[in-house]
Amino acid sequence: MAHKIAIITSRDVYSNYGDDSNTIINNITEWTEVTHEDYLLLQKASACQYNFAILEQPVDTPAFIAKTIADYLEVAKAEEAKADADKKKRAAQTLARKHKNELKNRESKLALLNKLKAELGQ
Repeated sequence: MAHKIAIITSRDVYSNYGDDSNTIINNITEWTEVTHEDYLLLQKASACQYNFAILEQPVDTPAFIAKTIADYLEVAKAEEAKADADKKKRAAQTLARKHKNELKNRESKLALLNKLKAELGQ
């Protein structure tokens, strides 16, 4: 089984003695197809040395994988539109519940008013 891989070299940058860290990529190789044995050898080497990592490109890709910045923007816009629609739906449901409670309160107040009118003889 062949693997299509690229190797990146990177360095970690820590700031302010906290948990805040960034990884800066120094270099990335071209995508290359390697045998499974070579892939395992490179995995062992990357586990022993922290200065490079292996990126693997899936061979059997699902129906959609974002490959360009435009694809990622499209996905982000779709997610944002979905979140906005959900927010509007929740707001409408909240407003409907509020309106229903107000009607219920009005009806109970009218019933109380009629009961008091009957008791007071008006």
